[in-house]
Amino acid sequence: MCTTVENCTQVTRFVLLGLTEQEGLKGTLFVLFLFIYSVTLTGNLGMITLIHTDPQLHTPMYFFLSVLSFTDSSFSTVNTPKLLENFLASSQSISFVACVVQMALMSLYGTAACLLLAVMAYDRLTAICHPLLYHTFMSQRSCIQLVAATYTASVANSALLTGYIFKLPYCGPNIINHYFCDIPPVLRLACADTAEVEAIIFISSALIILFTVTIILVSYAYILGSGEKE
Repeated sequence: MCTTVENCTQVTRFVLLGLTEQEGLKGTLFVLFLFIYSVTLTGNLGMITLIHTDPQLHTPMYFFLSVLSFTDSSFSTVNTPKLLENFLASSQSISFVACVVQMALMSLYGTAACLLLAVMAYDRLTAICHPLLYHTFMSQRSCIQLVAATYTASVANSALLTGYIFKLPYCGPNIINHYFCDIPPVLRLACADTAEVEAIIFISSALIILFTVTIILVSYAYILGSGEKE
């Protein structure tokens, strides 16, 4: 087992096992996932276009919804095209750099989607519990700052996780038992102890989930409490 990058012959490509090895199913799965991806992309892009072209929808709630649609579209686009390519290609490999980029973008958009749900819950709390101050709290500048903060935190988290994962040496096995470069199957290929990295990933994921769930629950608890008082 390698203990340092210097002692390893670094892996330059990974092989994705994909969803199935049965050739007869690949054509069917290609059509199915192409349809799902097309519907997802069309729905989200249609939502974004409608929100930005209809003046009546130029409100904070719909602004955040358009950003969430963009995030969802981007998340789907990170891995679906490669999955569709692998259904048709004989080789299901992905370069080391492409794997790094794919994992980083998946982490980024996954984190952003969670944090945006928390932001949207806060928006509803402000609109319902503080209607007179709503446009002060949720001005256009405030909305842009919240989205910028969300993506800044997401980029930082993605860079942290991806940086730690790919600082590990990958010097032998290169077969990923998945259809994209997800964190657990990639970590299994590392030629070093992954306990520290796994702890960092667990803490990071737990903090993001805990923060998101807490904001959502507290926001809707206040909203429900406000409704009961009325």
